[in-house]
Amino acid sequence: MAQVQTEVKAWQSGDKPPVEAMNEDVAVLPLLIGADGVSVPFRLYPKSSKGKIVYQEIKVPLLTRLGVE
Repeated sequence: MAQVQTEVKAWQSGDKPPVEAMNEDVAVLPLLIGADGVSVPFRLYPKSSKGKIVYQEIKVPLLTRLGVE
C-alpha cells in the first residue's frame, strides 16, 4: 500500500509514469473499451462489524485488445 501512495503522490506532483513498450502485433489489434457497475457492500462504521450494510455501485473500466489466433 505504501508503494501505491508514493506513486499517487508522485503523479499529483506532476511526475508521469513510465510508458511501457507494446509489441507491434498487439498494437495493431482493435481496442475495445467498456465499463460496468458492480455493487459493493460498505458499513456505516469502517473497520467495524456494527451498523447496517449499504450497497453502492462502483464503476469498473474494461479494456481489451481483440484478435484471432
